[in-house]
Amino acid sequence: MAQRVSVDAICCLINARLPAGYPRIDDVAYLLKISPRTLQRRLNEAGVCYTDMVERCRREKSCEALRFSQDSIQDIAITLGYRDVSSFTRAFRRWTGATPRTWRKQWSGSQSSC
Repeated sequence: MAQRVSVDAICCLINARLPAGYPRIDDVAYLLKISPRTLQRRLNEAGVCYTDMVERCRREKSCEALRFSQDSIQDIAITLGYRDVSSFTRAFRRWTGATPRTWRKQWSGSQSSC
């Protein structure tokens, strides 16, 4: 029987690799001991593609970091694998409609999520 891997487990592996930059599907598949194509198929069965998974993980981690830490936006961007703050800011604005700084001021300490 084929090994089943949850989307949450894949997200955990992606999160662990984010500080090193954009986590390649080959690297995540290797850690799961499956081929990249098998990982793609399993994600498709769950209704998501790998790129969307990385975006989801980055979005969740960014909201968590902005809400519950005092880390600078630059440090958060680096931790999420962005090469510069402007790339992170553009992505965050696409996800939430606000800049990280504005979102942090509005939602700091809130139980609401991205």
